[in-house]
Amino acid sequence: MEVSFSLKIRPFSINSMYYASKKVLTRDARDWQLSVLSHIKQFGPDLKKFYDEFDEKKHGIELFLTFHTPNFYTEKGTISAHSMDLSNVEKPLIDLLFLPRFHGNSPPHRVQNLNLDDRYIVCLTSKKCYDTDFSVDVLLRLVEQDYSKPAVVLANP
Repeated sequence: MEVSFSLKIRPFSINSMYYASKKVLTRDARDWQLSVLSHIKQFGPDLKKFYDEFDEKKHGIELFLTFHTPNFYTEKGTISAHSMDLSNVEKPLIDLLFLPRFHGNSPPHRVQNLNLDDRYIVCLTSKKCYDTDFSVDVLLRLVEQDYSKPAVVLANP
């Protein structure tokens, strides 16, 4: 089973999420979370179907993220430092898509997300590319897992 959708949001870096104490979200982070949750809300029925199909004893989840940004290139044609570090923008979005603490029927702080621990992500692929506006394409795919056998890791996938 697959679910795909596009969120018309600007990515947010984990580096900007918290005040110096690392325990309290910044105002910008809270505003960003509310914006993302409002966008996720429209895909709730698809996420519910995905959740209903998911079986933790036989499935893992592949997650593909494509971050679109107008800040991709410098004037010299090289990749801009403002284009984002992928690893810094993945986690805040993954948490909103997956974690049970954001699941529920009382918007804006809770919506129909996947309501799953993100430990079930067995493959994460992300990329960034130039576009005229910010957005994030999301593709979720259920994959069969045989947990009774050790994983085979290829040296050059």
